[in-house]
Amino acid sequence: MPTEKEREVLALLKGGYQLDETKRSAIINELDAEGRAALRRIATGELAVEHPKLRGKAVIALGFDESDKGESLKTLHQLLAEPEAALQIRALRALGRLAPADRTVKTATRALLTNPATRPDVALAAARVAVVGGGKRIVADLAGLRERLLQLVGDERSPSIQSLDRLIAQARGEITPVAGEEPKLDI
Repeated sequence: MPTEKEREVLALLKGGYQLDETKRSAIINELDAEGRAALRRIATGELAVEHPKLRGKAVIALGFDESDKGESLKTLHQLLAEPEAALQIRALRALGRLAPADRTVKTATRALLTNPATRPDVALAAARVAVVGGGKRIVADLAGLRERLLQLVGDERSPSIQSLDRLIAQARGEITPVAGEEPKLDI
């Protein structure tokens, strides 16, 4: 049976808190320590919810938790090992929003990026986070991912390959990122 605070957080997640980033961040950071802990329990699946979407919303919300950043980072790192790709992708995006320059975030995204067993959609999400730091090492990792994806899709003009080409150019510093642009998926 959920506590009163857990019910409050669940109600927040069920409601339409998906406003602009500033308001969303303010709402998450207004939660007290118990509320943020409940949010982490929902995200990890420790606290059962009636609909899987609520768990995904909790993962997204952790990306706005500036008050308990260390704990949220730890939880998001744990979620990268989830078997469900949608949760992994949400965790990657939340990590990228919360601490894109953090060394542990860079290490985790690079590990996903270079692992041939990583699902292509998860690898593309990791690429999007990894490109923020740039550097020759990331460019090489992205080029390796491009080759793996090209073997899967077989077409240079595929949306996934074109998105990856833009990310490579961005990592090289040749272009600036387009606000709100998400990698195109055809895999």
